[in-house]
Amino acid sequence: MPVFALAPIDPAAPYARRDRVPTPEWVGLVLRVETRTERIMSDVWAEVTRAVVWDPATGSPSQVCLGNSEFGVAKVADVDATPETVAAYDAWKAARAAEAAAAEEARREERAAARLREVVRGCRAVVARGRKVAKGTEGRVFWIGNGTFGPRAGLETDAGETVWVDLRNLDRVLPPKPEGMSWVEFASAA
Repeated sequence: MPVFALAPIDPAAPYARRDRVPTPEWVGLVLRVETRTERIMSDVWAEVTRAVVWDPATGSPSQVCLGNSEFGVAKVADVDATPETVAAYDAWKAARAAEAAAAEEARREERAAARLREVVRGCRAVVARGRKVAKGTEGRVFWIGNGTFGPRAGLETDAGETVWVDLRNLDRVLPPKPEGMSWVEFASAA
């Protein structure tokens, strides 16, 4: 059975027809009916019943509120989705799952790249910004700590010279990443 509106008829209204039959909505598109406890006002919780229906206009599912335990039921629905509707819904869910997996993979790549680029004690780094230490000075980071104006690093150059630099002015020196290799694979190989 599709979603049926159960609008109450006001007997005082002159235009009310007592023989009015509710018109069906979402015929063949109701995927499931679910009930959840939700806050409907600042201090009122109720069991809200909704029908999940397939909206062919948007190509995605939407929800139709059927009513709640506090104010009564305005509509009724039964699951009546056709096989074509179920197939379209399953395809939509698969596409959303693929998008979520791709987004998670992109986040993993970003985290791996950020971890590899982080300047840590013992790594090789190059001065890329700032004005007190010459840009391009390269060496091994032997100390990281707090300075007066933020985190600082001690850098020992290949010539044995020690320079002190703001940590934000350093870039980590990485070997070149092979073409086609992801940052996650590169991090595990390094």
